Amino acid sequence: MARAVAQIIVQGHAQNIQPVINQINNLGRSADNTAGIFKRLFDGTRFWLRSLAFRGISAGLHAMGGAARSVADEVQTAWGQAVAFQKAIFEVGTIIEDAQPPFAEFTALVKQLTAEFGSDAVVQAKALYNAFSFSVTSTAEAFEVLTAANKLAVAGLTSVDVATTAILRTMTAYKLKSNDLGKVLDQFFTTVQIGATESDALARSLGTVVGLAAVGGVRMEEMFAAMSIGTEVLKSTEQTAAGLANAIGLIIAPSIKATKEARRIGAAFDAVAVRSTGLKGVLSDIAKKSDNLAVSLELLFGEQRAKRLIVALITDTARFGKEIEKIGQATGTADTAFQKMSQSTSFQIDRLKAQLQLARIAFGQGIVDGPAAAAALNTMRSALVLVEDRLLKWSSALGSSKEQGEKFGRVVALTLATSLALGTRAITMFTWGVGNLAKAWDLLIKTP
Repeated sequence: MARAVAQIIVQGHAQNIQPVINQINNLGRSADNTAGIFKRLFDGTRFWLRSLAFRGISAGLHAMGGAARSVADEVQTAWGQAVAFQKAIFEVGTIIEDAQPPFAEFTALVKQLTAEFGSDAVVQAKALYNAFSFSVTSTAEAFEVLTAANKLAVAGLTSVDVATTAILRTMTAYKLKSNDLGKVLDQFFTTVQIGATESDALARSLGTVVGLAAVGGVRMEEMFAAMSIGTEVLKSTEQTAAGLANAIGLIIAPSIKATKEARRIGAAFDAVAVRSTGLKGVLSDIAKKSDNLAVSLELLFGEQRAKRLIVALITDTARFGKEIEKIGQATGTADTAFQKMSQSTSFQIDRLKAQLQLARIAFGQGIVDGPAAAAALNTMRSALVLVEDRLLKWSSALGSSKEQGEKFGRVVALTLATSLALGTRAITMFTWGVGNLAKAWDLLIKTP
């Protein structure tokens, strides 16, 4: 459905914008060609007035050609970004039953986050889509989740979509509410600080383990502490997540050999035990009751990654306990990390880039959504066709007489002034310049 909506948007407006872009590019080529004619006339004459006029007009037309190409690029960029943004917003709307186009509430939310955190507007919209795809039920809650995700992205040097997915998977697995967002972020950043992992790697790997950890009764701080220690042993966040998931799976659904060994040593080895005493409690019980720990761990945790991780946790349960406590009591860690990164030059540059993107989207949105967009584009195209026609007629009517040279001298001031306006690459100045240039040529160049 979202693709169909986007296709309608693109097809409906491409018919309006593309001819204008093509015409601007054609105008640029015509201006360059005419400038070449002026240059040849300048090279072949000694009359100073005509020489000055030809030189000035040639330079002005070259500037006009470059400006036309720049404007065409800006129009196409703005239109493309506006269409991509609108498509992303409409995709959000397709999964909200009561939402109706043009989805102004979603648009305002995404633009606010884009400006505040210096991210890409389309990426923000996709993160909003992910939020509603999980457990988020309102725009207010989505704003809180995405604010947390943006802080994680900025402070943890990861992307907004990765951060959003990691946060929502954790919240969904542990059945947390939006007021628990700070807790999730603080535990996450504390894990990064004390473990051998990075924010992006941890965020990408959480999906492997968090669901099973929650189902198996492993507390969130235990999961993060196990990830912290495990990354030092397995040297890979992804492998640690897989190993921890396997270990939890073997506890809540033990093999026949594991069940026999647990009974033999008298240790509780199931999900009930994990929920009752925690993962640390289960491992401590095994360590105390086993008469041959290496053999017991081989029978209980046969999978290699799971066994290596469990060996690291069970041989130093004191450290495991301290890290569980430190992560569980963490407060303000995420905000501190974000505040540090938000003062960096790179973050300020990202915010400036985001403001530029929003400006382009606003201009492009006028083309896409404006009630008089089609008429305005057609008017602009007609003006461009007229200017190009005058350029062609002008170049064919050029002569080498003193009278022609003096006529070009009278128009050179207006031509250069217009070219200077075009050089600003401002769309409004471009339209103004084109209109005035067309009038000047109609007035001064008498062609049939």
